[in-house]
Amino acid sequence: MNSKLKIYTDVSKLEQSDLKNLNPILSSYLSKFGLNGSFEDKTNAARPFTLTSDAAESDWFVLPMYWSYYLWNDKAKLSEAIELAKLARQHQKQIIVWYKGDLVPIVPFENAIVFLPGMLRSKPKQNQRACPVFVADPAPTFAQNKVLYRDKNDKPSIGFCGYASINTIKTLWSIFKGIQLNVSSRIGKYDYEGVPIVPATLTRARALDLLSRHSRVETRFIIRDKYFGNKTQNNASKTDDASHIFYSNIYDNDYTLCLRGYGNWSYRFYETIACGRIPVFIDTDCVLPLASIIDWKKYCVWIDQSELKYIGEKIVDFHSSLSPADFIDLQIACRQLWEEHLTIEGFMDHFQEYL
Repeated sequence: MNSKLKIYTDVSKLEQSDLKNLNPILSSYLSKFGLNGSFEDKTNAARPFTLTSDAAESDWFVLPMYWSYYLWNDKAKLSEAIELAKLARQHQKQIIVWYKGDLVPIVPFENAIVFLPGMLRSKPKQNQRACPVFVADPAPTFAQNKVLYRDKNDKPSIGFCGYASINTIKTLWSIFKGIQLNVSSRIGKYDYEGVPIVPATLTRARALDLLSRHSRVETRFIIRDKYFGNKTQNNASKTDDASHIFYSNIYDNDYTLCLRGYGNWSYRFYETIACGRIPVFIDTDCVLPLASIIDWKKYCVWIDQSELKYIGEKIVDFHSSLSPADFIDLQIACRQLWEEHLTIEGFMDHFQEYL
C-alpha cells in the first residue's frame, strides 16, 4: 500500500465565510475545520494524504481556496496565493491549484499543477489535470417515486431540460464578446486562455432539432430561454420547482443529451451519471477525468461533434446493441461509477493516480 502524501498549505488567514470555497482536497480531508489551524481529531483518516505543518517535509503544496475565489471574489487575497506559490518554489515543491469555473484559467505559477473540468484535448499541458465537477447526490431529494432503473423499450427516450433557445441578438452579442475577450487574452489583459467564439447553444439547439425530427427515438425536451442557476432566498420555491423538473426529466428518460456550455464541460453529464442514467455525450475536444482507468465510451453514447448529424442513428444503434439485461446493468454501472470515482470521496481515493 502506498504511503500517504504529505500536503502543506496556509490556513491561518482563512475566515469562516471562506470555507464554501475551500479546495476540495482540504474539504474532503478536514471533517471539522478549526480556524485556529488545529486539526487534531478533525481529519478524515481515509484520505490518501495527510496535512503537515512542515513545508520542507511536504510532498505537495495546496492552494487552500479554489482559484476562482482569488479571481472572482477577493483579488486582494491573490497576493497570499502568490506568496504561497513562492514558498513552494523555495522548497522545490509544486503547488496544487483547483479551478471550478467554465474557462481555462491562466495561473501565473510555473510550479502549479492545475485541476480543472474543461481542458482541451487539442491543447494539452503537462501541468493540467482533468477533474470532475462534484454534484450533490440527487437520489435522496429527487428520486422519490421514481423508477430507480428503467426497463428497455424498443424506442429509446431522450431527455433534455435546459437552456437551448436561439436569440439572434444575444447570439451576435456573444460572438462579439468572444472575439473581444480572445483579443484581450492574447495581449495578456484577460485571466483566461480564451473563450468560444460560436456559442455552444447553437450546437445544442441543432442536436435537439435533429433528434426531434428522428422517427426512431422518443424525445422529451424542456427548452429554457435562460439559465436556471443556483437558488437564492428570493426565488427559492421557483428554483426548487425547476430542479425537480430538471431531475425528473433525467430519471424519466433512458438517455440525456449532454453537451458543453460556456466552458468545455457539461455539469449535466455528471448529474446524469449520478442519477444512474446514460448520457448522450457530445465530444467537443474534451478530456474527461481518470481517462487512464475509465473507458468512458462504455458508459455513454459517445458522439464526436463532427458526426452530430448522425446523432439519432448512433443512439438507435447503441440502444439496439444492448439486451434488456445489459441496459439495466449499464444504468447500475453509471451510478456505481459516480459513487466510486466522481464523488469527492471517490475521486480523492484515486488522487495519487493523478500525481
